[in-house]
Amino acid sequence: MEIKEYKKLLKENGFKIFSVGENENWFRFEKDGKLGYCELSDRGFNFSTVHKPNLITGTGFLIYREIIKPAIQHAIDCFVFAPTWAKITDIESVKKYENMEEYLKKETILNYKEL
Repeated sequence: MEIKEYKKLLKENGFKIFSVGENENWFRFEKDGKLGYCELSDRGFNFSTVHKPNLITGTGFLIYREIIKPAIQHAIDCFVFAPTWAKITDIESVKKYENMEEYLKKETILNYKEL
């Protein structure tokens, strides 16, 4: 599946898509105030959670790696607070964004737009 097709599938199912351009190989998505991240690598789609940056867990947890046929559920699974394998110190470090609006206020380097 092409990344444009996957973006379209998510949009048709109530997700909002955000990126710096139409032809990027990655994007962030939101549904019901929850955020996720998707990128297409040479080997497939990767999916991650999104939270405020910190020194312990960065900006999110990898949830899926190298998915060939991405489904809506892959995106939904990015809405977890933290994966089951996360340590207590990992979980304590997580501070979620309230919604994409809050994320965009904090993002000062990339110029996101809703696609």
